[in-house]
Amino acid sequence: LKVGGYKDFVHATSLLDLMELHTNPKKESSSSLKCYAAVLNGWCKSRSMGAEVKAEEILNRMKSRDVRHYNNVMNRIANNGKPNAGLEAERLLDELISSYKSEGINATIAPNRNSFNTVIKAYANAKGGRNGAQNAQRILGMMEDP
Repeated sequence: LKVGGYKDFVHATSLLDLMELHTNPKKESSSSLKCYAAVLNGWCKSRSMGAEVKAEEILNRMKSRDVRHYNNVMNRIANNGKPNAGLEAERLLDELISSYKSEGINATIAPNRNSFNTVIKAYANAKGGRNGAQNAQRILGMMEDP
């Protein structure tokens, strides 16, 4: 299965822009959620430079998100190999944990094992990143008590 190119994803993102112009900003239908998820998935699978930034932009535009959406973006970040990949992925994990803790017993979204493993992978893949092993160990400890 061939993943589309950069221009295809830019075009798909532009279609989301149009969709947002012509829909009620307070509501997100299940069909629009599927559109966001499809574009997000495309950016996450893209090998284009900066695709992780575009993926996170789409994630932030989504009104309804679940742990899979966060995990996909964190995985794209983990695979970019940049020195700060671990920090970027951990920032999203922290956002996920904060959301979970603020919602308490009514939480609809919670980090899972894959969330933590992906951040550890980001630290492991970071080229030239400092303290990767210590940060990975710290994230492992967070799995016990997020």
